[in-house]
Amino acid sequence: MVVLDAELCLLAPPDDEEEGSNLAKASKLLDPVEHLEQWRVICIDFHRFRAKCPDKCKELIRQGIPEFLRGSVWQKLALSRELLHKHPKDIYEQMRRVQTAPCEGDIVRDINRTFPKHVLYRDKQGLGQQQLLNVLRAYSIFNAEVGYCQGMGFICGVLLMYMGEDDAFLMLISLLENYRMAGLFMPNLPLLNKYFFQLQRLLEINLPLLHEHLTEQGVEPTMYASQWFMTVCIYNFPFSTVVRVWDIFLAEGVPHMLNQEALLHQSFEQILQTLKQDHRKTMKLIKTALNIKLKNKTLKDIELLPQHYARNCAALSTAIQEKDKKDADEKKETKEDKPKEVKKDRRDVVVHPIVLLGVVDHYNRVAKGTTKRVVGTLVGEVSDYSLHITNCFAVPFEEDPRDPQVWFLDHNFHESMFAMFKKVNTKERIVGWYSTGPKIKPSDLSIHELYRRYCPEPVLVVMDVQPKDLELPMEAYYSVQEQTSDEVFKRTFWHVQSTVGAFEAEEVGVEHLLRDIKNASASTLAVRVGDKIGALKGLAMRLREISQYLSQVVAGKLPMNQEIIYQLQEIFNLMPDQDSEELVRSLATETNDMMLALYLGSMLRSTVALHNLINNKMKNKKVKAAASVHIAPPPFGLLA
Repeated sequence: MVVLDAELCLLAPPDDEEEGSNLAKASKLLDPVEHLEQWRVICIDFHRFRAKCPDKCKELIRQGIPEFLRGSVWQKLALSRELLHKHPKDIYEQMRRVQTAPCEGDIVRDINRTFPKHVLYRDKQGLGQQQLLNVLRAYSIFNAEVGYCQGMGFICGVLLMYMGEDDAFLMLISLLENYRMAGLFMPNLPLLNKYFFQLQRLLEINLPLLHEHLTEQGVEPTMYASQWFMTVCIYNFPFSTVVRVWDIFLAEGVPHMLNQEALLHQSFEQILQTLKQDHRKTMKLIKTALNIKLKNKTLKDIELLPQHYARNCAALSTAIQEKDKKDADEKKETKEDKPKEVKKDRRDVVVHPIVLLGVVDHYNRVAKGTTKRVVGTLVGEVSDYSLHITNCFAVPFEEDPRDPQVWFLDHNFHESMFAMFKKVNTKERIVGWYSTGPKIKPSDLSIHELYRRYCPEPVLVVMDVQPKDLELPMEAYYSVQEQTSDEVFKRTFWHVQSTVGAFEAEEVGVEHLLRDIKNASASTLAVRVGDKIGALKGLAMRLREISQYLSQVVAGKLPMNQEIIYQLQEIFNLMPDQDSEELVRSLATETNDMMLALYLGSMLRSTVALHNLINNKMKNKKVKAAASVHIAPPPFGLLA
């Protein structure tokens, strides 16, 4: 104990402020061997050292806990082993022995999505996935009120990288109880909603310019911060950064921070990508986060603020902010004579396979072989910041071919069908309508206005049921207001990006369907050749599009998009060097081997055909010789 006291005194911060500042400077250049030696001394009696030298302990934790000691230190920081004083020592085994768990199905479904590329969890039903399932299942039984939520899998996955199942189970209990993280995973996510509100108000007070820009772009904390809070940055940051953040989080707690300069001039999509995937250096990230000073009293005051007052906090915080607001108001007044439409959030459209099949079936039943088109309703939901069209149903529709403005759509049938769909899946809602145009027609705006009764921003998907090109047989449109020359606004269609997507169950169903509808009369070789021809045609089409785009950029008709140019450069970088002697030699060798196989095959086929021809001639010769031989009948007397 005397030796330990002496060593702790050597690690303790000096009383003199000047000496303390020198020590802080020296700690930045701390030798790794010294760093490990200090942690060896600390871990002898960690709690005593932390109580005696709290500032030095905080400094060392911020510099990073050694990798091989991290699991042990995390347990000491979270006081997870102390939970055994109020719970049985075999609490984990008791929970594991319970036969049924209410959330087991959800846990099993999400296991494969947790660190799918990590060596510990990438093997299906491997050791890592089994441990993760055991711990999450045990906790869902232990705390039935919280049960299981998706973010818990990532937290538990990180814990299992540094400790065993029983210790990870205790750490999970400590995090949700002692660190009050249970509210992040309970039904309705009460703590998460509070964090969203606090983050919004802190941005409004401390970073008013960034807050104003995010508001203009329609970016809310719910779009990017849920993964920050629910996984404590595990989902969004490189692993080396994650463990450093968790070192500090378990020791003292760290508020999230934003890079104001990187976001002020970005669009909606760029902001979400930056906020979701921040790959800045670990030390810069941690240093910036630690420089933000927040007090618990500030967060509590924000939580108690009325909402109308919180919205005006930024304007009342400093005189500079008031001046900026006045300047912005003056700019707006000068532009009042130029009315423009308020920007609305129009999401990309993802069409699922069952919708394509439903539209084709509707067309084949009603309008195949005619010039008519069919119309129906699209239902779906918003997921992953995209509009997923997951189902559809046909609606009786007629129109006068001589007068496009004369049409009839049975909206009573439409409402009855949607009521039945709602009973099957309550999440799905009306998101728009489809038409087998194959192009937009004059009456489509009127039909679109009808669907605006059921959906504020319906989407029109125009399907081509008999496509002639290799492009996707569909186009998606929203309606927007456009100002005419006489300052009157009218609606017109605005094209948006559309793709074909599928959930995992749908992918399996489509694979089975394609397997069943294969043409049995076509040979495998013919199918393979047809697929290759289709792929080459698609490649040629894409190359023509690239050539046209680059020509228009060079001519100045289109602005240069850095992202597109970067992707094209990546494509060209992946192309092999055709002047390389090794590549030429390899291609020649491969070609020669292939030609040799074809030559030998042709020789064998010719030999077999010649052999069959010779055998056939010999057989015919024998048959002719046997037929030419005349056998005389026996004498009459012998017959008697």
